[in-house]
Amino acid sequence: AKEDNKKVTSCVFMGMGEPFLNYENVLKTAENLCFPVINAISSKSITISTVGILDKIHRFIDEQSPFRLSISLGAATDEKRKKLVPIASKTPLQDIIDAAKRYANQRRDRINLSYVCISGENISLEDAKNLADIIGDLKVRLDLIDVYDSSGLYKKPSNLEISEFRTHLNKYLNQPVARRYSGGSDINAS
Repeated sequence: AKEDNKKVTSCVFMGMGEPFLNYENVLKTAENLCFPVINAISSKSITISTVGILDKIHRFIDEQSPFRLSISLGAATDEKRKKLVPIASKTPLQDIIDAAKRYANQRRDRINLSYVCISGENISLEDAKNLADIIGDLKVRLDLIDVYDSSGLYKKPSNLEISEFRTHLNKYLNQPVARRYSGGSDINAS
């Protein structure tokens, strides 16, 4: 096939369950992916995403893991986060942001935050203001991701909704915001 000649250049551990609940195996797999052999992936091109398992974030920082960290917020308030990201509801959002600051300070770089956008749930003007408030002066790169929910409970936002949300974020957050597209929805794998 035509795709057989493509080289894998990056890897993101996300969306197959919470990676930090399987910390040792995920990190070992990431280490294997960047083992210096033909077609190895650079450790800087491997990202571990978490919804905010706080003790594992601090462990990741303490171990000075060479991989990138991305934190998926899901909502800009603890109340909405509890509804949308139940596993993360035990940890206040401010504690997650404080850990993100610690990571960014150690790396002397922006931290990547991701935000799954859900129509009618977490992409209003108020959500943009709350997100900007909680992020504060933390230097971030914010990735907006369309929700994918095969159950139909949560709806993907329209292009207009995403555009309006980005406009609000650009006004209040004033930091890099990117829309990240996810492949595989055609086979229930995004």
